[in-house]
Amino acid sequence: MKLVISGATGIDAAVTLINRLNLERKWSVDISEHKPRRSAQQNRLMWLWLGEISKARLESHGDIISSADLHELFKMHLLTMIEPDAGRPPLKPRLVTLGRAETMISPSTTDRTVGEMARYLELIEMVAMDRWVILLPHPDDLYYASMGIK
Repeated sequence: MKLVISGATGIDAAVTLINRLNLERKWSVDISEHKPRRSAQQNRLMWLWLGEISKARLESHGDIISSADLHELFKMHLLTMIEPDAGRPPLKPRLVTLGRAETMISPSTTDRTVGEMARYLELIEMVAMDRWVILLPHPDDLYYASMGIK
């Protein structure tokens, strides 16, 4: 069970939960600062941008690359470049071996924090603009919340 504590009520709930534990069994309790995972807005903005890049590359260069393929490429090359939040390990691809076959698996965006995901989105936007001169949309309902801009 994971419990996110915010304020005195949360602390009371945690103490109540601990007091109800069966002491005939052993329990592990880990306490760490809560870092919210990427937001739904960030995820929607990422997929919007990947779709825009895919369309622009097709129109300008005839490249047929799907949003999903761009996602994999960017995770491997850009997600590994972002600075992780304090106390979090660096993001690295991992080598997976099955029999004699080996492949590199890119890190996932799923468990990125809101801050890490904002930095990743900034890199996607920089690559789109600097490398391919693609201006990505900034829909008000997604962009400002995703990038932490009020």
